[in-house]
Amino acid sequence: MRASIGSPLVRFGFVVVGGLFLDLGIAWSLANLAGVPLEVAAVAGFFSGALFNYVLHEFWTFRSPNSRVSGRRVTLYFVMMVAVLGIRVGVVALLSHPLHGPLGSLLALVCASGVSFVANYLLSRFVVYRRGHQGELNGIGR
Repeated sequence: MRASIGSPLVRFGFVVVGGLFLDLGIAWSLANLAGVPLEVAAVAGFFSGALFNYVLHEFWTFRSPNSRVSGRRVTLYFVMMVAVLGIRVGVVALLSHPLHGPLGSLLALVCASGVSFVANYLLSRFVVYRRGHQGELNGIGR
């Protein structure tokens, strides 16, 4: 089976790569140019990328005829992002001690991003943007 640009997984990948560049660029710049602690910089970058991703996922990746900013999806997305952020910051904290300097901090951020990517996709696809036939959310327990 061949994935096309119309596939949600392919669109998810494009959006996440764009959000990742924004995320890592902000985090690395804050840590290395502004002197912000790496863990704090990772949080700022993460939420910048998350906001970018939410908007594009809603209106492109997981679009439906009823795509709109939904209070319920925003809440689910926020809860999901907090969980994914916990994973991300935990990995950064574990890797920031053995990895030093600008290249080490970038490597720690990239590794943590990879781990959080998997959790992000699964929760986005099957919880936040799981829609019924009319474009509304299905029950979470389904």
